[in-house]
Amino acid sequence: MKTISTKLCFVLLLMAGVNAFAQTPPLPPAPAAATGSGVNMAVINENLRVINSAFSKYNSYNTVFSVEGRTLRWKSTVADITGDISDLIFYVNYTNNWIVIKCLEGECLTGTTFNKEYSMSLKTQAEEISPEMSNVLNALNNIRAEVLSK
Repeated sequence: MKTISTKLCFVLLLMAGVNAFAQTPPLPPAPAAATGSGVNMAVINENLRVINSAFSKYNSYNTVFSVEGRTLRWKSTVADITGDISDLIFYVNYTNNWIVIKCLEGECLTGTTFNKEYSMSLKTQAEEISPEMSNVLNALNNIRAEVLSK
């Protein structure tokens, strides 16, 4: 009878998720995830460096981008705008050499009356497109992909 109750006890422990042979105690459960947790901040920061470096050279409004959770923010001498990254797309307007941040649907930008899309110049002094424009576009999309993958 003792053998049966030992086996029964072992089976009950296994069913309860307890490993009777474990050498170390189980890890405590992970804390609840905060908004944006799990995002690789090294990826975000490197892409922000690319964007902010280009804007410091080719935009005269001291525009600086940041990411706060799932929110993209760009602050300049003329605006302080935010938008949820999941609502945004990015493209280049080659007619005027501007980078465009546009809402996928409707109005999603706050801090501006241009709440459906916002354009910013990235031009050389000769009014040519910035040689870093494609890097900026790729960096914005890399940030979007990283944030939305989590």
